[in-house]
Amino acid sequence: MALQGPTSEFRLNLNQNTLMRFANMQNTPSGGFRSSTTIGTDGDFVWGFVLGFFVGFVMLIWVWMPNIPHKQKLGILTGLSFQLAFNVVQEETEDEFDQD
Repeated sequence: MALQGPTSEFRLNLNQNTLMRFANMQNTPSGGFRSSTTIGTDGDFVWGFVLGFFVGFVMLIWVWMPNIPHKQKLGILTGLSFQLAFNVVQEETEDEFDQD
């Protein structure tokens, strides 16, 4: 593949996500592969939580990107879950007030 170059027909037919996935893989001493995606910091989690809570389902796109830190992905999913739970609780309390 390296000999064919970036404009070869084989390279153009490959999915770009597949190329990024293999570009981010590294050999480990156990003989397997390990993704080079970083774990991230607590700030990444908070940033992901805020974005997941306020932006919502649009942020699910970022969960599948290979270069996003793992803690930020968890923050996005947690923020989205809190947003959904908040909406459910809010609807239940509105229904209780409507019945009175």
